Amino acid sequence: MGIISLILLYLLLSTAGLILVKVGFNQFGFETYHLKEYNKFLKYAYHHPEFIVGLLLYILSFLAWLI
Repeated sequence: MGIISLILLYLLLSTAGLILVKVGFNQFGFETYHLKEYNKFLKYAYHHPEFIVGLLLYILSFLAWLI
């Protein structure tokens, strides 16, 4: 795999991952910044695939950057 291919892969994975994480956060809608809200979010995140897939894509983009 050439360096240009790796850079493009990183950009694609990173962008898609961040967009999906943002969509997941927007669907939850934080009301306050208390610990109770974060606990609710963690329970919410396990049941919404766009947040989980976004997080996985972002982790894969990090691995592509390391390579």
